[in-house]
Amino acid sequence: MSPTITHLKEGKANSLVFAGVNFNIYKVRIQAKLRGKGLWKVVIGEDTRDDDADDDDEFDSKEDKAFDILVNSLDDDNLAYVSHVTTSKEVWDLLVTRYEARTYADVSHVIHELHTKVYVPGSSMQKHVTDMRGLQQKVLLMGSRVDDDMLGRILLTSVKEAFPTMVKILRSREPSPTLDQITNRLLAKEDEMKSRTTTKRKADDEQLLYTGKPDKNRPFKKQVVKDKCHYCHKVGHHAFECRFKKRDLAKGITRKCIPIEGEDQINILQHDDDDEGFILATTDESPRSDIEDAWILDSACTADVTGDKTRFAKLARTRPSTMQLADNTTVQSM
Repeated sequence: MSPTITHLKEGKANSLVFAGVNFNIYKVRIQAKLRGKGLWKVVIGEDTRDDDADDDDEFDSKEDKAFDILVNSLDDDNLAYVSHVTTSKEVWDLLVTRYEARTYADVSHVIHELHTKVYVPGSSMQKHVTDMRGLQQKVLLMGSRVDDDMLGRILLTSVKEAFPTMVKILRSREPSPTLDQITNRLLAKEDEMKSRTTTKRKADDEQLLYTGKPDKNRPFKKQVVKDKCHYCHKVGHHAFECRFKKRDLAKGITRKCIPIEGEDQINILQHDDDDEGFILATTDESPRSDIEDAWILDSACTADVTGDKTRFAKLARTRPSTMQLADNTTVQSM
């Protein structure tokens, strides 16, 4: 039952009362009621008064009944609107004039809404289809009609921005898909998009968990050094972090390392950490002939040298090369 058209029991069964809206529904019901009593032609003016007296009495009887039904089918507002007229035709013409134009305007508005409704990506496809169906039914109740084939085409237009490829495929099919086929395909497409989004989100989460580990802030843990410091000769740290070297540098003392007790002291006159070269000097000045049978040890050299080949258990001869010593003299190696 329409919320604006009520049925009252006031001596007559199912009395119809029009409250001012849904005129097209009221129009169908009142027309059916008047037709059932043979009064509809009087209301629309097809039956008129004749010159014959007997026919006049019959017409007046029908007119009175039609007027009674029409007037008593109106609420107080509409009754006041037609209270100045005296025939059923005049009552009906006033109602049509008052409500038909409004109905046509309402229908145009609903049809415009139906054709301009657009699916919002990510929203419920089922709700979108239901809303379109609701507008179709609303147009039908207003006395107009949008059939299922037309609604199917309108539905495809409403989703073409979200699914352009699918819409193009469905529009190219022969014969054209039915409304049910279009609806089922749209719902399936929505499920497919949801599944793809869920899978991508899961993959992204796993990737974030994986790549996030190296960037995680961790408390600084000093690495244990097992090497020997070349400056103070102690194990457990490097020369660049040696506190003895830092102390000496603060005092202006520059040397390669702290001398070991019992050994000749070696002083570094110049040493740049960014440069591998340095100048070496010893405190012992001896003729070259006195050290021919001794090893020359230099941690900066790529090899240690000696002038006594008997010190080698096995000797492999290579191509002779020239070596430059610390005093800028050169010797031939074998």
